[in-house]
Amino acid sequence: MSMDYISLCRWLCIIGPLCFFFALPRAYSRSITLEESLQHALSHNEDLLIAREDLEKSRQRVRHAVADILPQLDITMQYTRNWLLPTFFFDTPAGQQQFTVGAHNNLIGTVGIRQSVWGGGKSFSAMRATRLFRQFSMEKMRAAKQQLHTRVETAFYDLLLAGELARVSKSSVARARANFKRVEKLREAGRVSDYDLLRAQVQVAELLTDSIRTENARVLADLAFKNQIGIAPNEPIIPRGTFREKSHLLSTITETDLIDLSMQMHPIVRQYSLEVGMLQHAETIAQSESRPTIDLIVNGQWQAQKNEFDFVKDDFHQSWFSGIAINIPIFDGFRTNAQVAQARS
Repeated sequence: MSMDYISLCRWLCIIGPLCFFFALPRAYSRSITLEESLQHALSHNEDLLIAREDLEKSRQRVRHAVADILPQLDITMQYTRNWLLPTFFFDTPAGQQQFTVGAHNNLIGTVGIRQSVWGGGKSFSAMRATRLFRQFSMEKMRAAKQQLHTRVETAFYDLLLAGELARVSKSSVARARANFKRVEKLREAGRVSDYDLLRAQVQVAELLTDSIRTENARVLADLAFKNQIGIAPNEPIIPRGTFREKSHLLSTITETDLIDLSMQMHPIVRQYSLEVGMLQHAETIAQSESRPTIDLIVNGQWQAQKNEFDFVKDDFHQSWFSGIAINIPIFDGFRTNAQVAQARS
């Protein structure tokens, strides 16, 4: 008997901590407020992360447009090994003569600078368009933040409401069951009829159905809230907070002023205005394809030729030149007209 008791104690000592270890993570619930929910959503919401990536792309587009205005500098180095040099023969009074052209080793280095003086208005229009696109992306991100704030706050209050409804429903079921037990005892004592007992039983069944429905609604509200703020569906949370009773903005501004303020500051309206500006600059960019372009060019060259690969500083010969390149489009197969029509449509 004593051996069985000792074995039982051993098993309890082994199983007890294991049960506590596996049950501990499930018992822990994370308490979260509305402010914490918003901060977590700003860091983990996928729509907002995409808007931030679009904003970074717009900044890089501005840098790309500015690069077309800045001078372009190119440095090239070229080495040529001539294995067989060309030989020329010609007759002279002294007899046939021959001479070889070039050297076995040829080294050339060039430096080229090109500065756009006039590009038909394309560069500056592209820069203005990209800056408008950056503002467009900023408004898009602001709209994403506002929409995220609205969805998170709505989901938070929906979860609070669903929790309160589930609690009230469970309390109603508990009271209905207590009432059913009281009516059952009164029926046994002959104080009430079978109809009263049946009515109490039906009340319990109806409230139990409502309790199941409200609990399912609470679970769905919990999943929707976790999806908005970027929390794993299986992580238990407890919302901590109260309902907002009133809005300070509605108490200080009239409805007409709110409409005017929305037309001026709403990110969607501002996006439409910026988009119109981008389309106008896109039309200017398309029209610039048919205009002349002027570029300033400066080139320098260092060249050395030797049969042996033992170059020194005095072996290199320099040459420099500068000029202006003018390109005048004559006919491009009506490509520019088509691009302008596309930009206007």
